Amino acid sequence: MINPQLSEQITNYGKALDSLSQGTSLLSLDEVLEILNARDKIQEILEKDSSITIEQQKQLIELDYRLKKQSKAIIINYDLSELRSSFSPSKNNWWWYLEQLDVNTNETISRYKKLLIQLADLLEKVKQRSLGQLPSQVILDILLVRDLLQQNLTEQSPTTKEMNRVRGLDRKFKTLLKTLPKNSNSSQRSSLLREWENWRDIYQPNNNHWWWFSNVPAHWWDRFDILWNLGALFLLALNLSLFLDILSRFLGSSSGLGWVGSFTLIVNSFLALLSGGILTDFGQSIMNRILNKRGIPEYFRQEFKVFIGGIILILFFLTYQILPQIANHYYYQGLYDYQNQKLDNAEAKYKRALSLYPDYPQAHYSLGVLYEDLQQKDQAEIQYNLAVQGGSSAASNNLARLYILSEDPKKYPVAASLLQKGIGFLINNPPLDGNKNIHYSLYKNLGWVNLKQGNYEQAKENLEKAIDFENQMQLEASQKRAAAPCLLAQVQEKTDGIIVAKEMLEKCSNSSQDLNTPEEQQWIEQAKQKLQQLKEKQ
Repeated sequence: MINPQLSEQITNYGKALDSLSQGTSLLSLDEVLEILNARDKIQEILEKDSSITIEQQKQLIELDYRLKKQSKAIIINYDLSELRSSFSPSKNNWWWYLEQLDVNTNETISRYKKLLIQLADLLEKVKQRSLGQLPSQVILDILLVRDLLQQNLTEQSPTTKEMNRVRGLDRKFKTLLKTLPKNSNSSQRSSLLREWENWRDIYQPNNNHWWWFSNVPAHWWDRFDILWNLGALFLLALNLSLFLDILSRFLGSSSGLGWVGSFTLIVNSFLALLSGGILTDFGQSIMNRILNKRGIPEYFRQEFKVFIGGIILILFFLTYQILPQIANHYYYQGLYDYQNQKLDNAEAKYKRALSLYPDYPQAHYSLGVLYEDLQQKDQAEIQYNLAVQGGSSAASNNLARLYILSEDPKKYPVAASLLQKGIGFLINNPPLDGNKNIHYSLYKNLGWVNLKQGNYEQAKENLEKAIDFENQMQLEASQKRAAAPCLLAQVQEKTDGIIVAKEMLEKCSNSSQDLNTPEEQQWIEQAKQKLQQLKEKQ
């Protein structure tokens, strides 16, 4: 964020420096004091609020460079030591000590040493988090002093002692730079690197001056950050895709979500926001505060993003594990509505269950039953087929019955195959649909399709099995269904004659009609007519 007060003072500082370009003889004391005071005000602002934009920093560096380059216009005309005695400026305010910038080698070495000590102290404060950013101004001062020192070493004849002192201080500077990964975080180092690049653009240092080209080192573990970042992005994409899939399942039909669906969506929405938030600046700032309190090293922050993304991924997978249970909740709500003749509500609940759990054979079967009640045979056939794929013996039975009722001989073999498959489902597994009468229905319908195909022996065998299953249920006579006896009577009449079929005709006419199979009414009427014909013949 731009500090307007700082921008104003930098502008004033630039205007004051304009007097330097007019020549040394025209420079007045007021103009010198205006320059020095303008720089003082900038320093006061920076000490109160260390925030400074890259653009402001660039302007300030350029103006300071301009002041140092044209400092002779001040030094020639005025005694800065006398001015210092009057105003008592801080020793850190180098602009009051312009004449000392051009000093001998020993003094420059001493200044280099003091700045390195100051840098070491400030880095310790950064490490202890009592200082919020790296001391870039001190580092820049070190670079400039090292430039001056190099100039002195080139122009003068340094002693061996002086050269050894310089080498020792250079090693210390390099060591301090190497400690930056331990004393700071990656964002602070990145900011310093950007500033360092700006300094090189402004001052255009000699390529042989290594101090200008010493990169701020990263922690060795940070070398893998690009891999961790890629991993975090991959997990983010995966988590968002899972969230969108879950969202589409809940919103895939028109029925209300209910509290179960609403709660699940809220939780998953929070997980999706958290997964995306760890890659935003705001999310990272919150995460960094938490990790700082926990004492987790900064160079493990990227790995932490992957860790959080992995935890969220596991939670999404856990959501997928409970989707069948949530679908079951909607399914039983649909059954309740169906039993209470609320067919529209039941259809919506079944669809919601299937949206959450597409491989739900019971829901496909019940939806097929509902469509059959609504005379939507094509839709019922689709749902029964899906239920058959899930192992529903009841769906095999109902779909086969639809094919038999179609009176299309081409569909009879398919119906027979479906019924055999339904019987196969029951060999090792209980009925998925909880239908205790499913054995009876499967064998009855298999006998029926055998009759349609003219396979009378097989028809007789299967119809007798159906009657045996019903007898095992120990139902009262009024509760026994008519279908199997009626069909067996038709088979016996064709193979052995109507006299042999009399017993089954009587059972057929005395049995109860299944309201879900209207064809039974026709069979019962036929049986009664045949019994009447026999009675008349006698």
